Amino acid sequence: MKTKTILKTLALAMLMPTMLLTTACSNNDDEIINSENTASTKGYALPITINVTRQGDTTTRAAYDGENKKLNFSTGDQLLVNGTYSEGDDDMIYFSGVLTWQSEGKFSGVILTQKEYSGTADDLLSSTGNVNATLLPAGYESYGYLSIAEEGTCTAYVDYDPSKAYALTKAAAVEQFSDECADSYSNGFALSPQNAIVSFTISGLTANTAVAVLFKDNYDTSATPVNITTDESGVATFASAMHDNDNFDDYSLTVGGNAITLPANKEVEAGKIYNVSRSVAPAGPTYPVALSAVTADYLGSVVTTDGNVYATVADATAASKTAAAVIAYVSGTGTGLAIALSDESSKANMGTLLSKINNMSHTPTVSGQTWKLPKEDEWKQMFSANGGSNSSYSGLNTAITNAGGSALQASDYWVAHNTSTSNMTKMTLSAGNASFGSGGAFNSYYVRVGFAF
Repeated sequence: MKTKTILKTLALAMLMPTMLLTTACSNNDDEIINSENTASTKGYALPITINVTRQGDTTTRAAYDGENKKLNFSTGDQLLVNGTYSEGDDDMIYFSGVLTWQSEGKFSGVILTQKEYSGTADDLLSSTGNVNATLLPAGYESYGYLSIAEEGTCTAYVDYDPSKAYALTKAAAVEQFSDECADSYSNGFALSPQNAIVSFTISGLTANTAVAVLFKDNYDTSATPVNITTDESGVATFASAMHDNDNFDDYSLTVGGNAITLPANKEVEAGKIYNVSRSVAPAGPTYPVALSAVTADYLGSVVTTDGNVYATVADATAASKTAAAVIAYVSGTGTGLAIALSDESSKANMGTLLSKINNMSHTPTVSGQTWKLPKEDEWKQMFSANGGSNSSYSGLNTAITNAGGSALQASDYWVAHNTSTSNMTKMTLSAGNASFGSGGAFNSYYVRVGFAF
């Protein structure tokens, strides 16, 4: 999992707004004095109210306030403040606090210190050069996006993981997932964006259906999909975030099992929103196309004698072309198996076929291709590619007849041996199922040729 460390602070345990903190580093003689001036847990508390602003170009800022695109604070927002200071020859002394939003840009709460500090919280924050503040938006714990985790005896870190959180709208993502922090104090904190928001609109899906969505960096092997429900038009909308300076090339997105192409060589900038609209609806094959260019979209299309591909025999005939075979299996662009549109005119025995298994006589011929007797494994590939199992031929028959060819018969066919060039086996087709076994050398069976392209 790829996470980004935002800051280091005193060990803390997911503080509520007014909850005080015990640290493993505190001296046993120290005691905290809270805002009611009563003894509580170990450490010291300095009350403070500070002003917080947001920086950045409001026209591109990853924030939302209507048309102004400015993110306002809201009830439940908190500010994690932490850092270190030293007094004389003392080692670094840690301080930390979680402040609660009050109104406008004001946050109030207490800063907790390891040792007693004689000045005010404002004095402390103003005098140290090692201070950080991170906005914890309302509900960040439930979203699992920003998290505070203990790293060692006296330190902890805040990190965020884009692959673990999705919002259904751009506005919700901006509110929940805009990571903002500051590393200096001057009468308050001026927060700067640390990440970018990415808003996705994916169309072409099934209406009103939950689809599995996974947006992650390519190094995250533990990320798991979440379900997003499409609208009545089959559109899924959701949003997440990316780290500043990350490139879309290093991320992947799948929606409902479809790999979605992301913007190529696009580096994101903190504080901006990126809108990605894609459709998973296939564009559909275009005809005619050269056999060398076919993909899985052309399964069930017909190959003509000149080596081009049309949708059906009727389409080929309308173009004054002669159809010869049906594309029955595609293993890669321009590679696969084609099966003849019809059986040979008569049955044959093994003796008739054995010497010409890989160079069968069949018309019409296809330019650049050689007819052969398909092997058992090749038949199984064609069965499976057309919606069946490796022992079910009904789907292949449907593809052949839809293209305008003649169905395989419920009978016995000769099959080339998988490993031996001097032997053949028998394929028995019956009630939609196929089985393979030994064939009698002098028996006559049907023959359906094909070719590998």
